[in-house]
Amino acid sequence: MVNFGLEFINTTDRILQNVQEQGTTAAIIVSSVVLFYCDKAVSTTLHETGHGLRAKSYGIDYQLLLDDRDESPFKKDENFIKFFLGELLNTKRAACSVDTKQMEGLEKSLDKSSAYNGLIIFAAGGMNNEVQLAEKISDDIYSKKKKPGLFSYAMYLSNRLSPILYGYMAEKPGDDPFSIQYHFKQRGENNFKKETISNAGWISLLLSATTYSALTDKPLQFHGFRIPDIFPYITKRGMSYKAVSGYEVRDGLNLIFGLERAFKIEPATECSLGISHHMIDNKFPISYSGIVTFGQGFDFEASCSIPLSKSFSLGAGCEIYSVKSLQGQRNATTNMKESNGFSKNFFASVSYRF
Repeated sequence: MVNFGLEFINTTDRILQNVQEQGTTAAIIVSSVVLFYCDKAVSTTLHETGHGLRAKSYGIDYQLLLDDRDESPFKKDENFIKFFLGELLNTKRAACSVDTKQMEGLEKSLDKSSAYNGLIIFAAGGMNNEVQLAEKISDDIYSKKKKPGLFSYAMYLSNRLSPILYGYMAEKPGDDPFSIQYHFKQRGENNFKKETISNAGWISLLLSATTYSALTDKPLQFHGFRIPDIFPYITKRGMSYKAVSGYEVRDGLNLIFGLERAFKIEPATECSLGISHHMIDNKFPISYSGIVTFGQGFDFEASCSIPLSKSFSLGAGCEIYSVKSLQGQRNATTNMKESNGFSKNFFASVSYRF
C-alpha cells in the first residue's frame, strides 16, 4: 500500500508539473484543489487500512467506513482500492471498525499484558502507516538526487505533520491518541500521554534533512553520506525514533543505514543494513534493493524491477518480519498472537511508465 501511495504521488506530481508548465491560472487552481483531495484520500486510506491490517494480524476481520457515524451491522469489507476511490470525494470522517465478537474473543484468549499490547498496536496502526509513507517519500527523493516535486513534498509534510496533529486534535476518548494512552495506562505505564506523540512528531520533523530539501536543488549530503532523516513510530515499547541514512558509493549505488530506538518504557534497539542499486542499461531502468534489520528479531526486505519494454516493467519482492521486532509490530500480517514467529509476504507487480 505504501508503494501504491508513492507511485500515485509520483504520477500526480508529473501531471501537476505539466499543468503548471503549460496550463492557465484556472487550470493551476483546479489542479491544486485536485491535489488537496488526492492528498487527503491517500493519507486517509493508508491510515484506516493501517488500523485494519493490525487487527487482521491478530486474526480479526475489519471494515472500512467512509462515515464514522455509520452504525449499520458489521460487514467485512477490506477493499483498499474501493475505499480509496470513495475517499477521493468523501467529505465525512472515515473510520475502520472491527468484528467486536472476534475482538472480545481475542482479549479473553490472551493474558492482560498481551491483550493491551495488541490494542496499542491496533490503535497505532493508522499513524504508523502515514509515517511509513513519509519515510518512503523521503527515500524516493534521496534516490532521485533532485529537488522534490510539489506534490511529493506536500505529501511528505502532510504525513510528517500527522503525529503532531494527532496529539493536538484528539478531542474525545474514542480518538486514537486517547486509546493508546489508555491502553498504556492499563498496562501500568502512566508516562505515555497523547502529547508524547506530538512531541515526537516535532522532534523528528525538525531534525530530518528532507524537511529542508525544498530549499535546495537536491537532497542534503556530506561527502557522499546522506544527512539523516528521523521518523517517529508508536510501538508497544513506547515511542521509537528511526534514523535513516546511507552512503552513495557511485551514481545509482547506495548503501543503506538505519537505527531505530525506543528509549523510555521498554528500551529496545534495531539496526538496519542494506543496498540499493539503480542501473541504466540501454536507457531502461533496472533496479534492486535489499535490507536486513536485526536487534529484537530478524527482518528482511528485498525487491527487484526489470524492464519488459520501453513502457512496461516487472517487479517482484519479499518481506519477512519477526513478530518480536519493532518493524514487525507495524508490518507483520500474521502470527501476532504468538510470542515468536515470522510473517512472510511475497509480491509481484507490473508497472506502466509514461
